[in-house]
Amino acid sequence: MSATLAHAPHREQIPAAGLLLLTLRRWSTRKQKNTISLSLSALGYAMCLRKWRTEKDCKERGSRSYEERNRGDVGSWG
Repeated sequence: MSATLAHAPHREQIPAAGLLLLTLRRWSTRKQKNTISLSLSALGYAMCLRKWRTEKDCKERGSRSYEERNRGDVGSWG
């Protein structure tokens, strides 16, 4: 199996995490003036995904906002 691709893979062939990384890389190279460093280790990615799902669930249930429930943890990306 060759390490290089003759052409870019179709979007359906890229796993979701890989697609996210590609998107972030493209975004950061386009926005070089405002580049931010993101820790995208597997654990960090899982924690961000968990926080996003929790926030989404709270909004769907109409409960208190995610920020109120996790006061002090707002904005920290691990």
